[in-house]
Amino acid sequence: MPTKPTTPRPIKRGLRAHGIRDGILKKEAHHIQLTAEDREQNHEKGLVRRQIERIFAHLKKWQHYRRVRYLGLAKNQLELTLKAVAYNLKRLAAIMETRSA
Repeated sequence: MPTKPTTPRPIKRGLRAHGIRDGILKKEAHHIQLTAEDREQNHEKGLVRRQIERIFAHLKKWQHYRRVRYLGLAKNQLELTLKAVAYNLKRLAAIMETRSA
């Protein structure tokens, strides 16, 4: 009889305590089958997740941001902020180009 997988309770409690919605995907294993409801929830969470992961993929592939370069939080925050600005400017240019076409 398949059992319904659950996220560890301490993680869910911690998310709830900080007012964060649970966006953790449920996993299937050889002894655990997902219900249709779980599959639908995973699909909905995946729609949000793929947009966010796309940005991280861009940072890693095109801006070579796999490791931080500097010592200290302030310098690394500045570097990431500048990379995010560059990413947004690149997106803005693409959006403006499609609007003018």
